[in-house]
Amino acid sequence: MPLICTVGDLVTDVVVHLDRDPQRGTDTPARVEHVRGGSAANVAVAAVASGGSARFVGQVGDDVRGRQLVAELQSAGVDTVVAERGHTGTIVVLVDEHGERSFLTDRGAAVHLAAAPSGVLDGVDMLHVPAYSFMFGGLADTSHRLIGEAVDREIPISISTSSVAALAEFGRDRFLDLVKNVQPELVIANSEEAKFLLQGHPWFIHAAATVITAGARPARLVRPDGSDVRVAPEQISPRDTTGAGDAFTGSFLVAHARGEDAEASLVAGHAMARRTLDVSGAGLSDNRSAGYDTTAEETPL
Repeated sequence: MPLICTVGDLVTDVVVHLDRDPQRGTDTPARVEHVRGGSAANVAVAAVASGGSARFVGQVGDDVRGRQLVAELQSAGVDTVVAERGHTGTIVVLVDEHGERSFLTDRGAAVHLAAAPSGVLDGVDMLHVPAYSFMFGGLADTSHRLIGEAVDREIPISISTSSVAALAEFGRDRFLDLVKNVQPELVIANSEEAKFLLQGHPWFIHAAATVITAGARPARLVRPDGSDVRVAPEQISPRDTTGAGDAFTGSFLVAHARGEDAEASLVAGHAMARRTLDVSGAGLSDNRSAGYDTTAEETPL
């Protein structure tokens, strides 16, 4: 059973479902829910749900909500290595009538993780770090230290690219330099993030493999040798796309760490992403039935 270690944020998502654009200066009807969120935490939960094991490293506030969030992760089967200090972060997720979402972010205590205990990488088969974790304060320093330890211990590293807005603020060249220095096993991006970062190049040249998701279109795994494997997801109308990319990532990483091939790993990612599309926020439904076009294409670029 592969052990995936994730480093990053565990926050409250305030999910606001809208049937129309917000009206400035007056009321707009909405449905509001409070759920667990945070990219690294979501990946860990999906890894466990797909049959792997997961360890989450992060920080929440020294408050009731932070302790509730940690308990939720633990009840999902995630091993938690969590500091408690400051206030727990909150992200407001605005979901439109098409299921697309926009974020208002206050990561709170998550960005101030000053250290991780020794031995946190013991038994780990893959270290996964969202790009968010490189961008702020103590969390960035801790992420770099853990990556350095992972390199020394020959633990494969995965990086996800998080969001175009965050990448633009961090700096495209700075992120590409990060990938060059880390030389990760995998970089996982959605199509908009890949377009922003790669600017027409088909893969990250300093990663062993590049995974590009594209919503309802086929996801791809591309390698520097030019191989390009694509698998299309089931076509559905999503209720809420929040957390779908993280769910894909968690399940994909478990399959990849098990040694499954590119096609099987992409299928696993799609299946887990499907389970978050018909629930609010980044939770996972119990609906495990999904159909996919599992005909992989091997296309030279």
